[in-house]
Amino acid sequence: MSQLITYTDATAVARLLGEVIGHTGEIPSRMRALLEGMARLVHADVWVWHKARLRPDSPPAIFGFIDGGWTSDAQKQIAMGPNFVPVEERFELEMVRTLVGHSTRRRHEMIDDDAWKRTMIYRSHRVPAELDEFLFSLYQVGPNVISMIGLHRRAG
Repeated sequence: MSQLITYTDATAVARLLGEVIGHTGEIPSRMRALLEGMARLVHADVWVWHKARLRPDSPPAIFGFIDGGWTSDAQKQIAMGPNFVPVEERFELEMVRTLVGHSTRRRHEMIDDDAWKRTMIYRSHRVPAELDEFLFSLYQVGPNVISMIGLHRRAG
């Protein structure tokens, strides 16, 4: 797969940024418009944006959470369950621990298909929530604080 950005994609990104800049709503409304647009660009169904305080030897403490695209509250509850999975199962935490500045990774760049399908996160949360592929984009906003965007596609 080519890593080049096409003219069509670049135009779509520029259009989205223009729409968000011209948005007259409050900041949460602008954030929501940006994430909905980003989800459209990558054909994602569900999006999540939060900030998190990093803590040694435990999952990040999440705050400032906004999200959208869920088919139901039940789907959201199931999908968000990995926040309670044992730390050793949290493969994405390595991305968080090694973050310097900004990083964006697709799921298969963090963990291969076979290993992914053996995880508790996949078996107990992603499959029942009918979600599969995703990407995470993390940005370090301060000492031990990150902003994280997750764009998720429905299975199938």
